[in-house]
Amino acid sequence: MEKLTENVFRRFETLKMSVGDELLKLAKLKEQGMISESEFLQMKQELIRKMSESS
Repeated sequence: MEKLTENVFRRFETLKMSVGDELLKLAKLKEQGMISESEFLQMKQELIRKMSESS
């Protein structure tokens, strides 16, 4: 059971890191004018939704 808990925790930490990385990428695209504020907000909400579904 302890091993399973450890694996779930690692998966969650990896997911948090990858979501954080994606948010940084989106912010950079917005900063560069490649996506609009509304596109940024929509993509951000989608990432957050996916993260909450995975946990």
